[in-house]
Amino acid sequence: MPKKQLTLIPLIGIIYFTVSGGAFGLENVISGAGPGLGLLLLIITPLLWSVPIALVTAEMATMLPIDGGYYRWVYFGLGRFWGFQEGWWTWLYTFVDMAIYPVVFTTYLKYFFPGMTGWQQWLMNLVVIFTSLLINWRGAKSVGSSAVIAFIVVTAAFLLLSVIGIVKMTHVPWQPLVPGGEKHLSETLGLGLSAVMWSYMGWDNVSTFAGEVKNPGRTFPRAMLWAVLLVTVLYLLPIGVALGATNTWREWDSDNYTISRVAAELVAPWLGAVISFAVMFSNWSLFNSQLLYTSRLPFTMAEDGLLPKVITKTHPRYGTPIVSLLLCATIYSVFTFLPFSKLVIIDVLIYSISLLLEFVALIRLRYTHPEMLRPFKIPGGKLGLTVSFCSLLLFATVFVGFTLTGEKDSWIQVLIVAGLLLTGPLVYWAYGKLNREAGKVEWIQNVVAVRK
Repeated sequence: MPKKQLTLIPLIGIIYFTVSGGAFGLENVISGAGPGLGLLLLIITPLLWSVPIALVTAEMATMLPIDGGYYRWVYFGLGRFWGFQEGWWTWLYTFVDMAIYPVVFTTYLKYFFPGMTGWQQWLMNLVVIFTSLLINWRGAKSVGSSAVIAFIVVTAAFLLLSVIGIVKMTHVPWQPLVPGGEKHLSETLGLGLSAVMWSYMGWDNVSTFAGEVKNPGRTFPRAMLWAVLLVTVLYLLPIGVALGATNTWREWDSDNYTISRVAAELVAPWLGAVISFAVMFSNWSLFNSQLLYTSRLPFTMAEDGLLPKVITKTHPRYGTPIVSLLLCATIYSVFTFLPFSKLVIIDVLIYSISLLLEFVALIRLRYTHPEMLRPFKIPGGKLGLTVSFCSLLLFATVFVGFTLTGEKDSWIQVLIVAGLLLTGPLVYWAYGKLNREAGKVEWIQNVVAVRK
């Protein structure tokens, strides 16, 4: 297996680019929910959504710092069947998630080359995918180093927008509180909530390479805390400044009227170009960082006999899962052909269900294995655990409610999610059930024995 290479700063960089990557993609939050409600969502969401996810990730990753992360937590806590569902559902929604970043990269590249054709854009998608593959080939340390560089570049660009834009502010950024107009508040809030939950997703994904982190009991909680603060501040600052300096928020759109266009109109075309370059670099880093965790899922599932054994092949020098990396990169290349206009709802719904499974596994392990060493525990004892779980459950329930009462065709996404979730038991029966003897949990029993 790969060596323990990741330290605090590179881990913060990877978490940042697993979850966020910069203040882009939030345009629909503001135009959908309005400036005041949109900014409020950007503040509330990390408290009620991100913090509980970060806490459960920190506790489980320090208790069981093993590759495979949440998939193996659920496997150990709830059994083979639910462990497979956790891994399969998560890997399934990454097919769409991971394809988005190369597409966004080429979308912003058209700022510089507006005449790009469809096949040229797809070739650029492949460049993003396979340059990331080469870096991941060398292991987590290389990914962490590139994430730190990208963090500096992206943060500098959006701070430049904030510093220049703040002197151009003419009004408070949170007015009006709601957008008004023909759309009902439940619809606008649903649109904003889905986009902002998307922007704060992915905290637990870094757990899949927990076995590659140095001193995880100390490093993981600190990295999570700093990352939550960084993501929140670096969303609020440039978006707040842009809202206070312009009046075009109703036209903002993540496909056309992007933050790059806002920056160009607010300051000058050169700043739009700087922001476009930063967003391109960010999306490359997002793909690069997330390929690190997505490739570990099929690898560890194959180790447990739930996917073909060939996927467990590793690089003889770096110990990286080369077959899994190639498999993931190939799948994502195909999915870059597809449109993604409404798939954010599908992703958030599947992700929410996977999160609830992780929380249930944590609660069960508290009772079935109280003797295990836990360098970090969710503060507040049983009350803290209950509050965290209820906060996540409430947030996910509210999202589902607004999804069903929002746009007329939103029920179609819910049906799609139900169909995708059903593939988990079907695939488990078709492959995993036939290989039940290969999927014992000796790997985690050994970890438990060492960590008592």
